Amino acid sequence: MSSIAPGKEVIGLAERIVAEEQGAVLGWLLEGAARLAQAGGLPETDNHRRLIDYWRAANNSALQFVLDREYVAHTPDHSMPAQEVFAAYRRWASDVGLKPLGRNAFYEALADAGRHGIAIADDRNGVKTVRGVSLLRGLQ
Repeated sequence: MSSIAPGKEVIGLAERIVAEEQGAVLGWLLEGAARLAQAGGLPETDNHRRLIDYWRAANNSALQFVLDREYVAHTPDHSMPAQEVFAAYRRWASDVGLKPLGRNAFYEALADAGRHGIAIADDRNGVKTVRGVSLLRGLQ
């Protein structure tokens, strides 16, 4: 910690800065806001994205399930009834010691898996299906 020698203090410095630099600071803030608007938001580093993905998975057991390579394989062209995936998820949750989500909450939570190539939607017959996963380890 640096200290200022006695007698060298600038009394009223904060007030002087506000009075003299207020316009420049406002311009700087507006410039930054314009850059953020052009960029579409705050920039993300690879590490930031990785930590956000980790946090999302840690707080979403449906996402944990579809990312568990011992139980689920990612198969982009494969679709299966969502009810089967939900039943497998409930068995998985029991195996790993988690309280499973209810069916509708599970379906909503799967939306977070979209960036992993997994999607849930109604097929043309109105049956919910999950695309992008195959079940492993006796969960079928």
